[in-house]
Amino acid sequence: MKIPKGHFYIIYNTKTMQVVEAGKGAMASYAKADKDPDLACFNHTHPSNADLVRELNLNIEKPKFRALKAFNICIIEGRRWFQKTYGNTYHSVTVTVDGAQIGRVDFAYGYGDQYVQSAYDILREKGFFPQSAEHWDIEQYKRDNRKKFHITCTDVGRRKDL
Repeated sequence: MKIPKGHFYIIYNTKTMQVVEAGKGAMASYAKADKDPDLACFNHTHPSNADLVRELNLNIEKPKFRALKAFNICIIEGRRWFQKTYGNTYHSVTVTVDGAQIGRVDFAYGYGDQYVQSAYDILREKGFFPQSAEHWDIEQYKRDNRKKFHITCTDVGRRKDL
């Protein structure tokens, strides 16, 4: 049996509940589990296996994410405006890397920290991160390199202040 591309497979011992092998592969095989009756293999993205994954306390190591272009400091300046009439929140964001403004979103819908997501889109578009980078990959990179990121947000009272 083959596992779809991009899914994790986990082989564990059913008696000791210890993980024997875990990985992410284009075409992983259940052959190892088929040979030994004490081993079981499953795709952990399947909803019925979520409890077992939590029970096993799996910590599958992901490769360290890194930026494509080196930079010393990235400043993300966001502004949010709440439209009282309809109850919508809009934002604008400016991204500056090493003193040079690399991008700006003038007006976009989004509440909370959505301005940060818009900034990450700009960083991907300008080649600082791979296009395939997910939000949580960049968040983890940001946590690992705290001194490289400075993020501020201001709530403004008028749309033209965005």
